[in-house]
Amino acid sequence: MISRIKGIVTDKKIKLLEVMMTSGISFEVCVPNSLSFIIGKEYNFFVVTLFNSEKGYSLYGFDNEKTKIFFKELQECRGIGPKLALTILEN
Repeated sequence: MISRIKGIVTDKKIKLLEVMMTSGISFEVCVPNSLSFIIGKEYNFFVVTLFNSEKGYSLYGFDNEKTKIFFKELQECRGIGPKLALTILEN
């Protein structure tokens, strides 16, 4: 399980960043407020790795551990999945 990623943001979309590590491996990381990140800048993400039988593995990244824990707690609420949890965290 991936728990942290440190790398440079090389591309960004709504709720999604591409983060390249120094090894040259890039990860797609779902994040709240993705448009606030700067392309070319290095960030350290606290990551939650989730598996969906249709989509495979997804990485959800947060700038601090408290937000990561809150994301996990939100998903324990009935009817809240990772996408809705990200939306809640954006507000």
